[in-house]
Amino acid sequence: MLVDTLLTFFVIRYLWRYPLWLCVFATGSFFVVDIAFFGATLLKVVDGGWFPLAIGAIVFTLMTTWRKGRDILFDRLRASSVPLKPFLDSCSAIRRPRVPGTRYS
Repeated sequence: MLVDTLLTFFVIRYLWRYPLWLCVFATGSFFVVDIAFFGATLLKVVDGGWFPLAIGAIVFTLMTTWRKGRDILFDRLRASSVPLKPFLDSCSAIRRPRVPGTRYS
């Protein structure tokens, strides 16, 4: 919720171009409430709140590893593949044998 409040401040200030005093007033009250919730939640980390944080860290690690692996695979495939334009030109230059009685469009 703190991140949402901060992002709201930046949208109001820099995207909508409202005055600074209005942005601080509009998001300041939400920020105070969000800080109170955040402080209350921090007390629960020791009593079992660490478990959802650990699950989130594991899922985040898996997803970032998967993304990095896909980027590496894509780069290697792109580097080792034949460029499309020369490949299509070579395909149209070759006369392919046709079996009598078949049709093509």
